[in-house]
This record gives sequence, structure tokens and C-alpha cells, in this order.
Amino acid sequence: QRAIQQALQEIRQRMGSRQQTLLGDLDNIASEMEDVIHEMKNRRAGSRTLERQRRILSRLLDAQRSIRERGQSKERRARRGSGLAYQGPGSLPPNLGEADNPLRKRLRTALDAGFATEYQRLIRNYFESLMQDALKREDPR
Repeated sequence: QRAIQQALQEIRQRMGSRQQTLLGDLDNIASEMEDVIHEMKNRRAGSRTLERQRRILSRLLDAQRSIRERGQSKERRARRGSGLAYQGPGSLPPNLGEADNPLRKRLRTALDAGFATEYQRLIRNYFESLMQDALKREDPR
């Protein structure tokens, strides 16, 4: 406890007058450390002393985090990348997927003719089977 208190005093001396609120907190922590040291010397350390040590540690960690975060801005800034060249694949061909199948054209014409829903389902199944047969003939694996 004494070593921690001495380290705390060194920090207070190095910081000087720059951080008044932090120094006030450190003074309170130092005072509480003195009380704990006194209790330990008089062999009265118990659950209350243990709780005070936990509180001291927590306050020291908070002070450390506060010192670290003071110099940092919470505002982020975006910067545009420079010197980076795109190395992915090129663009797709402009006519990819646009070649219209004559069977698909006739299917659209038949569906636009205004048949009842049940007939449209039969028409769609008929043309899809024709397209599947045409694909099988093109790719005879």
C-alpha cells in the first residue's frame, strides 16, 4: 500500500497544475490510502479495509483511463484512400444475359394474351419444359 501511495505522489508531482480536477481526486485517494495503511499497522484490517482497497483501485483505474482519454478527440475524421489501385475483375460484358430466347418471347406473348390463371400455369409449364429440352440438346453431357 505504501509503494502505491509513493507512486501516486510521484504522479501528482509530474502532473503539476495541469490537471486540477484529477489532482483533487488523487489527493482524496492518497488520503484514503493513508487510512488503510493506518488500519493495517494497527492490525484492524477487515472487510471494511478490503472494500476501501477495492474502491482505491477502482478510482486509480478511472484516473488512468481519464488521463489516457483526455488527449484523444471523440470525433473521427475520414480520409480518402490514396495510392490504391483497384485490382479486382473487370466489368461484365454489356450484353450479358440480354440474349433473348425465342421460346421465352413466345411465353411472354402467351401470358399477355389474357388466359385464365389455371391456363397460364399450364402454358408456363409447357414452355419451361420446351426450354429444358432445348438446353439438353445444346449441352449433351
